[in-house]
Amino acid sequence: MMGTYYAFIHSIHSWQIEQGVDSAPASKYVGALMHSIANDGKLAGTEGFDELILEQTPGGLNEQGIRELTSAGVMDEFKATMSSIDARWSGLAEASEKRPATIRDKREAKAKLMWAAGGFMAGVIATVAVLKASRK
Repeated sequence: MMGTYYAFIHSIHSWQIEQGVDSAPASKYVGALMHSIANDGKLAGTEGFDELILEQTPGGLNEQGIRELTSAGVMDEFKATMSSIDARWSGLAEASEKRPATIRDKREAKAKLMWAAGGFMAGVIATVAVLKASRK
């Protein structure tokens, strides 16, 4: 999951620079913001993250971000990529074989993933593998 996370924060940082913010304060801001958000996730407990999503102000900026990215298929793409990495991790497929069909497959020319598959997702897959093994 690490590589994808870094690519995500890089896009935020790059966007800020494109808007005229100097690199150093943009880096500090993005790092501090992501640390704070990650800490909220860490403190969320054992029931998942639905409550954190529901805390977003209806009609607010964060809710808009969720709505637009979900509508663009980003969340489905993220899950599909995790599935293909899981298949590869489990030895069931090579690279992108067995990738579930998503909006990307329907809008090939338009679809561009926001996050690249990488270490960020591999961490999730590794955790799933450990949790599955611990149940046996």
